[in-house]
Amino acid sequence: MSDRTYSKAANTAFFVSGALAVVMQLSNRIELSLPGLLVMIAGCYLWERSALKRVGALRFWAVGVFISGLSGLMLGQERIYWHGIPVSPDGLEIGVMIVLRMATFVLLLMGISRKIRPELIVRAFARIGFPQFGGALAMATELLPDMLEAWRARIRRGHPVPVREWPVQLITDAANLADRIALISARWITPGGDTKIFAVTGDKDAGKTSFLSDLVQQFKSTGTTVGGFIQRKHFENGNFDGFDIEFAADGRSMPIMRHKVGGKGWNFDHKAFGVAAEELCRTGAPAVRFVDEIGWAENDGGGHWPALVRSLTQHGGIWIMSIRKDSLEVIFDKLGYREAHVLELPADKTARAAFIDDIIESMNVMGAGK
Repeated sequence: MSDRTYSKAANTAFFVSGALAVVMQLSNRIELSLPGLLVMIAGCYLWERSALKRVGALRFWAVGVFISGLSGLMLGQERIYWHGIPVSPDGLEIGVMIVLRMATFVLLLMGISRKIRPELIVRAFARIGFPQFGGALAMATELLPDMLEAWRARIRRGHPVPVREWPVQLITDAANLADRIALISARWITPGGDTKIFAVTGDKDAGKTSFLSDLVQQFKSTGTTVGGFIQRKHFENGNFDGFDIEFAADGRSMPIMRHKVGGKGWNFDHKAFGVAAEELCRTGAPAVRFVDEIGWAENDGGGHWPALVRSLTQHGGIWIMSIRKDSLEVIFDKLGYREAHVLELPADKTARAAFIDDIIESMNVMGAGK
């Protein structure tokens, strides 16, 4: 999902080339400004080519020509006439230097944004006594590129929202943005931001719920506190009829979804969803929280999604989720936890054991207790 590279040698070489380019740009000598830009371009070409896309755009240089021309018309003392237009060579030189510096700094900042990991930003500012500022900057490095990409995708689709739907679209966008800010803030700023997500995925009937159920029993047998829920299939007269929600902490169960009469569509028990939300967000934080059957409803911001966001934001901690395979990428993109450990079922005993070992190791590192 991310093309960022963190090779120490490549990063060092990039920053050295950037520092040299900046020194050349700050010399206030036009004969060094162009070589300075070329040094920065070479650094990007060798170690961060994606940054070149920004200054390679035609509109970037069109703006540069406009700035240079405007400087030639408005700045400087001596004038020469070009096709009857008074132009200052000194003003043109100033404009060209502005453009060269702008291109150099844009390349450098683009490269830095791709090479510095957010956690390093947080750590650095924490050491100098400004942890909140570091967290905010780390949030920006994640949030702003996502917003820009969403805006570009909407333009590429070429389907403008009708004027009458603007209020609804505005509310939807604001809600999605609030979710993203809350989730990113949970990792970089809030006390509950120490979060680890483990996901179980697979095709329909791959055994995701059974695997989570076994994990619940395994952790409870060792005295580990658990929370959340799993969703078991419900059968009526031998026929699949819907789902029951079973709470991990005490084994209580209640209906949450049933087929409508005729078997088309679902009837949702909103009381059960409310109880599930209370369980996810209860303050007596368990060591591990389980959430089962994350899928199409959560993709659209419904189902368990509001409670999931609220609990992740408030509590963090260790989460074990089962997510439908066709929803995995969308859910992770919405959550922003791109480094989650994923186990795809069916899986052999070795893969299952490694998955469980990672959970236990994370519990020990984070101090999640019994």
